[in-house]
Amino acid sequence: QGIYFDRFISTVNFVDKWTNWYSKYLNDDRVYGSCGIHPHWSSAWKETSVDDIERCLQHPKIVAIGEIGLDLGESKNKSKLSLVNFILRNTCGIDQQRQVFKEQLKLAAKWSKPVVIHSRNAYKQTFEILKEVKEKFMKNIIQEIFDTSFDYVQK
Repeated sequence: QGIYFDRFISTVNFVDKWTNWYSKYLNDDRVYGSCGIHPHWSSAWKETSVDDIERCLQHPKIVAIGEIGLDLGESKNKSKLSLVNFILRNTCGIDQQRQVFKEQLKLAAKWSKPVVIHSRNAYKQTFEILKEVKEKFMKNIIQEIFDTSFDYVQK
């Protein structure tokens, strides 16, 4: 029978490939998208990244920026990494991730878009950055990975 859904947001973490990826899906009235550079691929940030993301944001069905954030996670057992975990493991440094995260938060403020946050083993650092920019930004936040207590978030 298939799966029924009313609305769906798909995230694309490779901004340079968003057109090809979304061309298949955005024609469906129920599907919307977000675009951004995932913390695992922060090293892909380049001079044209702001322009690339802004080009994505011009599409009327791109409703958010993300997944963006910080990822300090590592495999619990490095000797037994699965192929998927090996491919998806984070190889970007925290300073690079912070810079890319902040740049994308600036874009979210400029475009009044919510953000899809990816924060693994980095919730304190993530919330410090969000507190830094809260006066300039904050429409909505969608938390994709949540590894802390709700009490901490309320602070």
